[in-house]
Amino acid sequence: MNFVESINLKKKVMKTKTLLCILFSLVSTFDVISQKYYYISDAGNFQQGPYQILRYNEDGSNGKVFIKDGLAWPQDILFLPDSNQVLISNLSSNSVESYDSESGTYKKRLISGILGPTRMKIGKDGMLYILQWLGDGKVKKYKTDGSFISNATQSGVNTSIGMDWDQNGDLYVSSYNGKFIERFDTDGKSKGKFISTGLFGPTNIAFNSDGQLIVLDYNSGRVLLYDKDGKLIKVLFQGVTNCEGIHLANDGNIIIGVGSSVRIYDNNNVFQKYLVPPGENGLRNANAVVCREMITSDTEEEHTEKKSNHFLMSLGANVYIVSPNADDITMINVFDVKGQLVFTFDVSKDTVLDLSDFNNGVYFARTNGMKYYNKTQKVIVAK
Repeated sequence: MNFVESINLKKKVMKTKTLLCILFSLVSTFDVISQKYYYISDAGNFQQGPYQILRYNEDGSNGKVFIKDGLAWPQDILFLPDSNQVLISNLSSNSVESYDSESGTYKKRLISGILGPTRMKIGKDGMLYILQWLGDGKVKKYKTDGSFISNATQSGVNTSIGMDWDQNGDLYVSSYNGKFIERFDTDGKSKGKFISTGLFGPTNIAFNSDGQLIVLDYNSGRVLLYDKDGKLIKVLFQGVTNCEGIHLANDGNIIIGVGSSVRIYDNNNVFQKYLVPPGENGLRNANAVVCREMITSDTEEEHTEKKSNHFLMSLGANVYIVSPNADDITMINVFDVKGQLVFTFDVSKDTVLDLSDFNNGVYFARTNGMKYYNKTQKVIVAK
């Protein structure tokens, strides 16, 4: 190496060190104020209505009608990441409608021609997955702008109305009339029935943090827990006929729609209270329960002693790993500077958080867990 090359190498090393120091100095942990709202899709009298989307504060207060226009047997509610849109799937109109996420004002028809859309989820690839009650029963995959990509499954599931992914990326879909849960690999090929007996009309399904599958059995009025092999572990609770719509809260509570009410059960499966009492705000048939979290203040208080509370450690530019000391974190939500949720990171599936595809700017990563609950770390995306 000649003298000039040596000088250039030293300059490059110093520049890299300086950039890393700047990035580290911009990463801090602080307390923020957040708000959670619950949104409930009301199927009304099914084919006849009336239909509505309700909104409640986290404690069940301030309940009001959020959306009434453009609904036709509404099913699921989905807030799009990094957008001011909330999507509602409508079974009767074979469409997905878009609304303003703050005011509930109608925007546009995002997707049409899908036959009886029910559940919607954003996959790990950032794409929009939608179930069909009618038609070929295949799971449909879209871009978040409504552009169709492909069928996400090679075969269909009739009257499909519940879906979730396990830790390996396999997709599970429930069939209400078929009374089974089917599993698909990452290529969309069926791996057969995951649960084929003991169900009388499954609706929502959801994996908990232990990798166990929770199944709402609408017709039998039970909520069931299954292991990774599809074997029944236990009945979590019963006497919840017409159960549909579920949210698994960070504190272990389970919030489910039960007919004309929404109920909260604790982590010991004991009924605690009504989030929505029977019939309040005209609720007839809850069929989706969605929680939305918003950061409402980004006021920073920098304290040296809080450095030990960092739960993300830098692996390089825009790539972080979850600290091994943060063993109680289950999920990390990433918000933009406006407080909008842009990404949800499942720590049980991966511990490396790669923000390389994000736009340049400031983001806030907030934990979901017990020890580190309400800890927020500011991260900078700089490319």
